[in-house]
Amino acid sequence: MPCPELPDLERLAAADPSLPSRDAIAFHISSCEACRAMLEDIGENLRVEALVRAHASAPGPPERIDDFAILRELGRGGMGVVYEARQSNPDRLVALKLMGAGYSIDERHERLFRREVRALALLTHPSIAAVYGAGRSPDGRPYFAMELVRGEPLGRDAESRGLDSRERLALFRRIAEAVAAAHRRGVIHRDLKPGNILVTPDGTPKILDFGLAKVVETPGSESAISAISEPGRIAGTLAYMSPEQARGDEPAIDTRSDVYALGVVLYELLTGRLPYPIDRGNLLGAVRTICEQAPTRPSSIDRALQGDIDAIVLKALRKDPAERYQSASALADDIRRFLDNEPIAARPPSLSYQLRKLVSRHPVAAAITGSLGALVLVCSIALAILFARAAGAERRAVRESQAAAAEAQTAWEMQEFLLRLFWGAAKDENAPEPTARELIERGVVEVESGLKDRPRVRLEVLRSLARIESSLGQDDKAAPMFAEAKALAETTPDAAAQARLLRDYGQFLLKRQDDRAVEMLSRSVALFERLGETGTPNALEAAALLTGALARAGNAPGTEQPLRDLIAFLRRNAAHRGDLVAVLNMLAGNLDSQGRPREALPRDG
Repeated sequence: MPCPELPDLERLAAADPSLPSRDAIAFHISSCEACRAMLEDIGENLRVEALVRAHASAPGPPERIDDFAILRELGRGGMGVVYEARQSNPDRLVALKLMGAGYSIDERHERLFRREVRALALLTHPSIAAVYGAGRSPDGRPYFAMELVRGEPLGRDAESRGLDSRERLALFRRIAEAVAAAHRRGVIHRDLKPGNILVTPDGTPKILDFGLAKVVETPGSESAISAISEPGRIAGTLAYMSPEQARGDEPAIDTRSDVYALGVVLYELLTGRLPYPIDRGNLLGAVRTICEQAPTRPSSIDRALQGDIDAIVLKALRKDPAERYQSASALADDIRRFLDNEPIAARPPSLSYQLRKLVSRHPVAAAITGSLGALVLVCSIALAILFARAAGAERRAVRESQAAAAEAQTAWEMQEFLLRLFWGAAKDENAPEPTARELIERGVVEVESGLKDRPRVRLEVLRSLARIESSLGQDDKAAPMFAEAKALAETTPDAAAQARLLRDYGQFLLKRQDDRAVEMLSRSVALFERLGETGTPNALEAAALLTGALARAGNAPGTEQPLRDLIAFLRRNAAHRGDLVAVLNMLAGNLDSQGRPREALPRDG
């Protein structure tokens, strides 16, 4: 039978004896994961509603709890009541969260309440509310005291201060950095939304409510995963849930689920609306929307958001976690690049795009050069970049080795190649400026005719042309170029060139959903590490791409060792703990799928 309608699921959860086809619906639910998760959520919501009603009529709090004098109620929900209180020692105002009077205090509820305390205790960041202490009230209810945050919800603050899009992005970047800090300590929030982000009068964002957080063992311990989850309850707020959260796919929820929620928060902050309409009265329909419907482009709401901002937001909102930013820090970094007028990672690295960014960073120089024509500008910039690279390599060659001398020679020959290419296009002043396609075709001819006896230069040119073709959507033209470049790379002693080529080829294969991406990117990461470039942007970019490739491969045979190698690599990079959490999750799923569940569980100690 098809999936039942929401009213029938609600009647089933409420044990309505008059529900027709009760047995048929129950049989369907036994084999439908989405309906089963939805039924559990409905049942939990019914329970929470009953508890809220129960403690709404319960007696008020005591005048004092331990060292805290209760002043007034700030808010309440299904899990507890929050009061403003004054602590005696030290003398300060705090927010005191007390487990709701309507709860029967059992082990499960206490564990869930303690989870928020544990998550907050792990975190120290100016944009995350600090926890001060925990205990029990005189009637035995758990409580904890935390920083009292006075401010407005994110969207309301941006409106009241009249922030423009760049100012909103700068504010949001601080939020993403705070989430990245939480991820590095093994804490996944799982309920990021504007209502859980207050902005203080001095403009500092504060992330609140870690009650649904998932805590993963911090790197350096022997544990693979220690996820504290709450069975049978919606882990998040529907409109901000990632597709994996909305499906109830608990093992798939990792740091990239928070990245998705951040994408929704950013979308709403910039446009004033959600990426797609969510019908909260139709849970199954809402889940389908989140999992299947493409978000409306932000620029269709505000044209000023066209281009980079569109790309950043939509990358964060990708349905497939492997296609999103692989960490909150990567999202924050891309916003920083946009604000600094640098090329962003969310857009293909085409030459024309990077040149536009260069011009925006140096408008005076661009205005002077612009009078000579766009083609001369392109030629000048490209040659300047290569000249700097060649000069740097030449200086290193004097100090270091023959390898650096070879790199310098390659850079100089690349400069010569570009000069010949652009000069040939510019020598006829009356001819129209060549298109990007014409320049690429000229480059292909030059590769075939003038670089046969210079394999290093041929490799670099082929790699560059292949990347450009791929960025223009010409994958059929890019594929043979990458294949030829790979063959050349395997014959050259230049390990750095090999590592760069394998990284770019792996990115191309990942885009095409080709299983060989894992092999190429694994080799690239290993080469960068062998070269002593473990913490460089080149190596970390290769590692991030490998994370995505492994996530796409799922539990395919042969992925266990690349996962373990990547984990070892990431453990040596203390600034990228958020990515490590995601890869640990993947390894646990891989081991479980092989029938080795004990190895996927956290170890004691």
